[in-house]
Amino acid sequence: ERVMQLGARVLDAHRALPPAEKSARAGTIVGLIDANDKYACDRDRHADLVSFLIAGHDTTAFTLAWTLTELAAHPHVQARLRTELRDRASGAAGGASDFLTAVVRESMRLNPVAAGGSVRSPARDVPVPGGGCIPAHSVCILHFYSIFRGAAFPEPDAFEPARWLGPDGRAPAAGGVTPKTTTGTDLDAFFPFSLGRRNCVGQALAQAEIFTSIPFLCARYEFALAQEPCPQHFLTRKPIGARLAVRRAPAAA
Repeated sequence: ERVMQLGARVLDAHRALPPAEKSARAGTIVGLIDANDKYACDRDRHADLVSFLIAGHDTTAFTLAWTLTELAAHPHVQARLRTELRDRASGAAGGASDFLTAVVRESMRLNPVAAGGSVRSPARDVPVPGGGCIPAHSVCILHFYSIFRGAAFPEPDAFEPARWLGPDGRAPAAGGVTPKTTTGTDLDAFFPFSLGRRNCVGQALAQAEIFTSIPFLCARYEFALAQEPCPQHFLTRKPIGARLAVRRAPAAA
């Protein structure tokens, strides 16, 4: 309810704007949601506003923070990533950085920002392996933190980006294209943006920001962990108290 109240305050603030300023913001997310007459009530508007706010801002910011914190805590991984990024920037190696993909996946696996996962309610009985079924209209919670540190991942509490690389050094696409990597990682057990038609509405924006910001920062700067984070979870999993020491990375040899 506290979260819904946040959406209500955002919508009320938009509606209270002077006409000229409100008109200038007609193309923003809050403006479009306010003007859309397909909503049955304002509470539905509040829910969508909160979804966009959390999906498009908080989660991406904390994913970036967790990734930089993990890189700072694992300097050998950070050095390998920087070398690969610089090689691609110089033209010495072509294509996207598979190790960058591996680092981001591993960071999101260990520290899923939406750690509590997502909720589904099946419209009909769903059979499960071994017998039995999930009854129709049950409330099913997919707890990302528990799943991503489960038996599908060898040494689940270790930060090991290489687990996402195949025998050719590439990062296979998740979602069943390649069921396992050479380390036995089950790609189908990793879905930080949820699954199906109702997956994360901010997924494309989040990935664009992450895969732009991390290469820019890591190629230019070195990060060292000055203070360990104290993980905290309310809506999102946050690295509270983490402090990084930053300096410009030496030029490539």
